[in-house]
Amino acid sequence: MKAPLYTTILTIALVSLFLSVPTVMNSQVELEISTLEPEFITPCGETAVFSVVIKNDNVVPVDDVEFTYRFTDGIQYVPGTVQGLDIIELDITDLAEPVFSIASLPGGLELTFSVEGQASCEVLDNTGQIVNQSTVVAQAETFTNITPPFNINVPSISITNAFNLNYQAGVGEQFQRGITVTNSGFGEVTELYVLDAHETSELPVLSMTPGTFWPTGNDTTAVVLSGADFMMIGDGDGILEQGEEIDILQTLEVLGCESINGTITIGWGCGGEICDFFQTASQVSVLTEIPELDLVIGDNQFAGYCTNGLTEVKLVNVGSPGYTGEATAFNIVIEAGWYPVPIGNNDLGRNDCLQMSDFTIGVTSLTVDTNQFGGYGIQLDQLPFDPDGPGGLDDLDGDGAFDDLALGDTLTIFVQTQFDASCFTGDCNFALNSTILGIESDFDNQCGETFSGQAADPSIQYQLSQPAVADNFS
Repeated sequence: MKAPLYTTILTIALVSLFLSVPTVMNSQVELEISTLEPEFITPCGETAVFSVVIKNDNVVPVDDVEFTYRFTDGIQYVPGTVQGLDIIELDITDLAEPVFSIASLPGGLELTFSVEGQASCEVLDNTGQIVNQSTVVAQAETFTNITPPFNINVPSISITNAFNLNYQAGVGEQFQRGITVTNSGFGEVTELYVLDAHETSELPVLSMTPGTFWPTGNDTTAVVLSGADFMMIGDGDGILEQGEEIDILQTLEVLGCESINGTITIGWGCGGEICDFFQTASQVSVLTEIPELDLVIGDNQFAGYCTNGLTEVKLVNVGSPGYTGEATAFNIVIEAGWYPVPIGNNDLGRNDCLQMSDFTIGVTSLTVDTNQFGGYGIQLDQLPFDPDGPGGLDDLDGDGAFDDLALGDTLTIFVQTQFDASCFTGDCNFALNSTILGIESDFDNQCGETFSGQAADPSIQYQLSQPAVADNFS
């Protein structure tokens, strides 16, 4: 028996009404947000991954979702690192708060999205808990999640070994200084800065290895060490991690005469910004050069009654015992003459009975000054040329005069002596006594300090008393 027509129409209407219920859009969007933070992030260290899980509790997709990730102060998004299904960068003008677009969140599913962040020195300024914030906007509904706190791991660097931080050097000397820097902190170092500052430019740093020179524009020399420099230490991963150390070697040159204090600054950071640092003092004590001219008598012919004598006088720069510097004698002035016997406190002088003349270096005759000197004064700055070749006088200070004598070199002067026979009976009788040859010298070191030398050779002794004259000059 067929059902009545009205019964069939009612049944069809009820079935149609029942089937249309799931297709009606629910205006209440329900999303759940959870986050997975890294355990820590290091200022100027490696990037950290921040993950967000978004679950769509609706049975239908949610489209055109806007997702904003707000980092704590001092952390910024690394462009191009967002990962996840149908997510793209929408606005990354502010890297501390990048905005992303998610095309669709499937109904009943959860999706994981991640971004990478890089921390700068600024993250150290945070005083409260370190947290980030996620915000999702979908169909005019806003959902927010605050991440659990995470840690900021920082390096802790120190000098664990060093040599020549305090050093004694001569003017012109080059020397090396070394330090070992160790990281004992939990955070890794990606860039290490070493700055060596001095009171003066007279202690230049000629080299510092490893590292790349970092211009400072003053009397500070700086290098920055980064990935390639850290490849040869520790596990070779290009960073200075906890327990790893690196050796830094400097070569310096002493140009001035004054002792120099300095400050070595060791810091870590990135991009030219130093997050934290420590300092240690350095000092270079300049050893003053002390030249010393020793008198050595070479060939000697005593003056006779009718013949002149000739004495070879040598001045050897032997320097100061135990000193390793150059100890050059500059601007040498020589005075030759006679000392009475005994010398005592007597000054060098001339003797009218026994006269000196014809002072020569090689074949060069020297001009003698008897006006400003009690003996025979010789200003070697009268020599605009080299009178004796290698191993003798030189122009080491570039003043145009060959009046300098390097350590170990020898100045040789020939001195002629002659006897005045009138001293037997004439007005020279007062000068008849015993006398020996003497040399005095004045000279400067490289720092302009003046030194004097005095030497006498008792082997060049004349007995000028009348009874002995015949023996001396026969």
